[in-house]
Amino acid sequence: MKAVTHNGKFHADEVFATVVLQKLCPDMQLTRTREPDAIAVADIVYDVGGVYDHAARRYDHHQLGARTRDDTGLIYSAFGLVWDHYGLEYCEGDEDVWRYIDDMFVRGIDADDNGEVATQWDERAQEFPMTKVIDQLNPLPDSGEDSDAQFWKAVELASHVLERMTRRVASDFAVAREVRQAQAESPDSRYAELSRAVTMNAMISDIDGLEFLLFPDEAQAKWLLYAVNIAGRSYESKCPLPESWAGLSGEELARVTGVTDAQFCHKNRFLAVAGTREGVLKLLEKALQS
Repeated sequence: MKAVTHNGKFHADEVFATVVLQKLCPDMQLTRTREPDAIAVADIVYDVGGVYDHAARRYDHHQLGARTRDDTGLIYSAFGLVWDHYGLEYCEGDEDVWRYIDDMFVRGIDADDNGEVATQWDERAQEFPMTKVIDQLNPLPDSGEDSDAQFWKAVELASHVLERMTRRVASDFAVAREVRQAQAESPDSRYAELSRAVTMNAMISDIDGLEFLLFPDEAQAKWLLYAVNIAGRSYESKCPLPESWAGLSGEELARVTGVTDAQFCHKNRFLAVAGTREGVLKLLEKALQS
């Protein structure tokens, strides 16, 4: 498949669009040019050409009347357009992953490339400021570096980033589904207990009514009690652990809590540790009562 994007200075939007299209069309032959004749005969054109037409596989956003997002009015970048039409296939049909990456990553690139602000999506959309990272790979002044060579270095980097991000988001959704099931089976919907250690993530934060999560850390022979954070606020919990526990450890924490194997409580009151399941359940009981 013959593809065209513009030459000269490159940006995150056409770099990441290239990553998506390359994965779906491994035999794609990309030409970086603004020549009208080359654009006219290409199978797919993005970030150049002045046309958005999915049926004709034209994905530019620089023209008047460029496509905007329905919910915010934010103008799509080339990456946003390509992700909208091909991102679900890139994510192997996982709609949750596709939409989440669009919300917390693609919108930020759209906004930056169009000189806009991602409005209510700012917090998530700026989570990965890749536009600035990609920009650093453009040729340095008077360096003699080749723009096309640097572009492909940027594509290689972006490919690793997007692949890793997609895998991590898919993993986070799988963990959140596991937590939801544990919450449904819990005697109290305010907490969920897992049989294995997991990493806290934003999807867990979004679970309605969930305040605490506990699970074993077999590698260190202990149990962890997390006060689930408010989405987007790493150190601000929905229901913080008791203030009297903050920053205590060892015998001092055991004395204050009355739990003999209590080991540690983070000063920000989002994590407590006990040596056994029985101990962490006692900490949970006291946290729920408080």
